[in-house]
Amino acid sequence: MQKLLKEASEKLKEIKGTIRIITHMGADGICAASILVKALSRLERNFVVSVVKQLSPEFLKELPKEEYETTIFLDLGSECLQTLDNIYKNNLTIILDHHEVQKVKTNNVIHINPMDHKINGAKEISAAGLTYLFCKELNIRNKDLAYLAIVGAVGDLQENNGFQGLNQQILEEAKGKIEIEIGIKAYGAYTRKISQFLEYCVDPFLPGITGDKQQVLKFLKELNLYSKKDSRLIDLDTESLKIITSALVKKCPVDRAFVNTIGNNYLITLKNNEKIDVREFSTLLNACGRMQQPSAGIALCLNEDISRDQLLDILYKYELEIIGCLNWFHSHRNNKKIVSQEPGFLIVKAEEHIRDTLIGTINTIVSMSGLCEPNTLLIFMAHTIEGSTKISMRMANYNFDKNLKEILQKLIEDCQGTVGGHSFAAGATIPQKYEDEFIQKASESLKNIILEEQIK
Repeated sequence: MQKLLKEASEKLKEIKGTIRIITHMGADGICAASILVKALSRLERNFVVSVVKQLSPEFLKELPKEEYETTIFLDLGSECLQTLDNIYKNNLTIILDHHEVQKVKTNNVIHINPMDHKINGAKEISAAGLTYLFCKELNIRNKDLAYLAIVGAVGDLQENNGFQGLNQQILEEAKGKIEIEIGIKAYGAYTRKISQFLEYCVDPFLPGITGDKQQVLKFLKELNLYSKKDSRLIDLDTESLKIITSALVKKCPVDRAFVNTIGNNYLITLKNNEKIDVREFSTLLNACGRMQQPSAGIALCLNEDISRDQLLDILYKYELEIIGCLNWFHSHRNNKKIVSQEPGFLIVKAEEHIRDTLIGTINTIVSMSGLCEPNTLLIFMAHTIEGSTKISMRMANYNFDKNLKEILQKLIEDCQGTVGGHSFAAGATIPQKYEDEFIQKASESLKNIILEEQIK
């Protein structure tokens, strides 16, 4: 893989025209684009960046009309390799992706994917990490961008009590920018007052507390911790932390430890010398992408001047929408017109109630929040403005030995759709007219899969 990265970087150096960059809208894709933009700026090269939800059939049809000499795809492309290889026959085209690969031989595009080299693209390196390695081949000076690769990896849920493989190597190179501190691993523990921490808590989602400021204050009063409401979680004394932790465990939908892990927190020092946890940084980038303001995320990664109020406004709206979606799901989960639920799986027909750019995020939060029993297969569906249905598939607690992407691929075979993602977190898009047909097929197929698991 290193050889391919070097060869691709040498070819890119030979091209003098404007470079087209197409990246995914998530935190990983935004970090990848930011790394490449910084590297190209240092080479004084011109570029045009597009941040997209996916490489939809409509988007792919427009690509042949473009006249760029060079196109680079980041965090996407592997799922439609054959199509891209057919489109780009005379131009330099590079795909840097870490998702599972479409098994085809390419003649025209340079396709670099860790999965082709027995490197787990779901755990050992993200698209931002791959882009970082590529840019390091362009110029060793780009080694100072390693921290953005770590932000991308965290945004892609690749940190689990530490990093694996290439991510760990990249972390070593990022230590000049990233400070590692042992402490409570909880989103907002370093920056938010306890009252804010609870109000916006979605990991886990706490029915009756999350999103309700008055209930948060009432909850703290009941625990005799109201006087601590303006303290940060990391500033609590041991006894107070024990009280709040015990109370929150009881509030969880199922038995699930809360703020129960002590481990590495990764802190980045921003331009104004303010420190931010990498988890919060990646969440902010996700918010920018999914709230259709990716340029703000790229500007933040590049340390360019961007209004703190603008960033906080994006994050605030994003978190309110996440909480609203979770409350909607919680209040409708017994509505059979919306939720199809059987032992072992759950299908949610959200239509316009959840933004299609957030459907995967909501499904991921639900899958990890304790709202569903472990080993439950979760399918969330939302309508897009283009007239399609976006499908997200997860497994509660990720404890499952089957490939969700392969399962989803089979479920949409007759629905004229496309599939992407990883074995543990898959997504698809189908025309809305096939929605009910998909639900029926999914229900029948998943019953058989669950039965097979029970027999085993």
